[in-house]
Parts: sequence; C-alpha cells; structure tokens
Amino acid sequence: MAQEGVKVELKPSPKMKMLYIIYVLLIVLVGILSWCVPITILFINNRLVLALLVLLITVYLPLGISLTIFTYWLPRYYDSIKYIVEEDRLIVRKGVWWTSESSIPISKINNVEYKQGPLQRTLGLATLGFHTAAKGVPVPEIVFAHMDAHEANKVREYILRKLRPIPKETYEEKVLRELNRIRELLEKITS
Repeated sequence: MAQEGVKVELKPSPKMKMLYIIYVLLIVLVGILSWCVPITILFINNRLVLALLVLLITVYLPLGISLTIFTYWLPRYYDSIKYIVEEDRLIVRKGVWWTSESSIPISKINNVEYKQGPLQRTLGLATLGFHTAAKGVPVPEIVFAHMDAHEANKVREYILRKLRPIPKETYEEKVLRELNRIRELLEKITS
C-alpha cells in the first residue's frame, strides 16, 4: 500500500453509483409510487381534475425535480470522493456543493470495521470504518465507503499490519547478544 513517504489515492468502486440508483429506485417505487399511482388512477377514473392537479404539483413535480437533481449530483459526488492512505494518516475528501476533508493518524486507530450490506455484497462492495478512542462514540471517525470488496480487504490488512506492535528488543536479548560476541572473541583469541 503506502510506502515510506508515498501516498496512495483510492476511490469507491464505480458500482457505488449503481448502489445509489438502486436505493433511490426502491425509495421511489415503495415509498412514493406504491400509494401515488393508485390515487392517480382513482382521480382520473372519477374525473377529479382539481385533485389530480394538486397531486401532480405536490408529488410528481417535486419527485421529478428531485430525480433530476439526483442525476446531476451522483456522478459529481462519485468524482469528488478520494480516500488517501499516507504513511502515517488516513484522509477522506468528498463533496459536491459542500466539500469536507477528514483525517486521522493511523497510530490512533484502535478498530477497523469491515461492513457489507446485502446490496453491497451482491455488487461486490464493502465499507471500512476506522475508529479511534479519541471521541468515544460508536461511529467511525473516517469511513471508506463502497470500495471494491477485495481492495477494501487489502486496505484493512495494510492498516492492521501497521497497527501491530513491532517487537522491541528486550534487555535480556541485548545481554545475550553481547555475551555471544564476547564468546566469539574469546574463541578467536584462544584458537
């Protein structure tokens, strides 16, 4: 991953856009059209023109505007997301209208959370959450959302490897090494 002084820039999988489209379609179909279409048909059959006009203005027009904004926003949002892994810190940059940047030192991470919802699993995506003890909240401080599952695993393993304590040489090991050097010198002198 990131070597000495090198930073690696990652992005979510392009399948993230498909996941968001599925989410929006489910909301529109189940949350709005499931009750709105039958009411529209009822108004048309009973020639309730005023009620139909109110429904068009209060439901269908805002829905159309929202979907138009969503189709404008989604590719730009995807392009704005950057996950940066530096030697000593993680950084997330994102945003279309309001941009944000968050970062945490890798040394402060105490938990790496790997999550996959059912749709993410179907699309081969995963989300990594990085927790620190600093805030004491159950939500991660930094999230690498909707990455390719294999790439997310690589990042997770890299971070966990960086967090493993490096064994420090103990005092006894230093003494033993010094004694071995003394013995080698004594053997050279006596031979």
